[in-house]
Amino acid sequence: MERIIAKKALSELIKTTAKRFGHNISIIYDKESLTYSDLSRKIDIFAGYLLNNGINYQDKVAIFLSNKTTLYLLLPFLPLLK
Repeated sequence: MERIIAKKALSELIKTTAKRFGHNISIIYDKESLTYSDLSRKIDIFAGYLLNNGINYQDKVAIFLSNKTTLYLLLPFLPLLK
C-alpha cells in the first residue's frame, strides 16, 4: 500500500476539505459531531483570538482542558498548526 504524504498544513487541508465537503461530518465524538465547515470556522475563530492576543508563529501556548471537554478536546490545538 502506497502512503500519501500531504504537502500542506493540516489546517489548510481542513479548509480545502471544508470548501469541497462542507456539510459532511468531520469529527464524531460521543454524541457530538462537527461538519468540516464548522471545524474550519472554529479553527479560524480561535486562530484569530490567538493572533489578536499577541500570540505569534512559533510562540509557546499552554492550553487548559477541563474534565468536561469532549469533542472540543481537539479544537484548541488546530489553530496552532496554522
